[in-house]
Amino acid sequence: MLKLIASDMDGTLLNDQKEIFPYMAAVVQALNEKGIRFVVASGRQLESLTCYFDSVSVPMTYIAENGGLAYEDKTCVYARSLMPRDVKLITHLTRSLPGAYVIYGTAGGSFVEGAHTQEDWDYLSRFYAKLSPVDDILSLLSKKEICKVTVCDRRGAEKRAWPLLEEKLALRLKVTLSGQDWVDVSGQNVNKGEALRFLQKRYGVKPEECAAIGDYLNDVELLQSCGQSYAMKNAHPQLFSSATQITKEDNNHFGACRTICQLAGIPLPGKR
Repeated sequence: MLKLIASDMDGTLLNDQKEIFPYMAAVVQALNEKGIRFVVASGRQLESLTCYFDSVSVPMTYIAENGGLAYEDKTCVYARSLMPRDVKLITHLTRSLPGAYVIYGTAGGSFVEGAHTQEDWDYLSRFYAKLSPVDDILSLLSKKEICKVTVCDRRGAEKRAWPLLEEKLALRLKVTLSGQDWVDVSGQNVNKGEALRFLQKRYGVKPEECAAIGDYLNDVELLQSCGQSYAMKNAHPQLFSSATQITKEDNNHFGACRTICQLAGIPLPGKR
């Protein structure tokens, strides 16, 4: 029997306009009534996830920062940090890429160096609800535990930032292409799947009692940690081999929510 469903956000639960299914609160409520825990698993910070579920009246579980942090509602129950020497190396490499930003993810919000224009902030605000600018981001190392470093490369992360960081860091850190513009760097064993395995043990749920849905390469371990796994129809081509199935609809047609309802045996709210 299914006891847990985990879903990514961007490109999965959210459409390309960053909108969630209008009746998502009703879906979460119906899952709760059937004894199925719903877990949001994202590369985003907590603050940019909770705003999508303000109207949900049941307890929520979040995996944030690509598995660096996990929360029950807004209480942190799991955290993994990077070594300061690794953060310094990532930062120096990012500074060699013109136009790229480096963002530190912490349990208390995120901090960015290199985003100087209004266009930068308009873009980043789509993904970060709690973001502060700093002139020298390395000054935070003595004050904050860094769970993840994100590089935003709007000139093409897959061809520019990702290969550079992989070449220099892959032997000691996990370098993940998380979106068209995004590369995340975290500890070697830090990922959404590892965080979900922690939650599975915490809740006494077996992998075969879980299902997961995702669309990008930072979802590989999440899908592999569950007995049933779905790659979105719009997923990165390399993700398909990590999933047992593919959704019938893409994110712009709420394919993830439709799949969740089918898995749980509940009607899709609002469907006529």
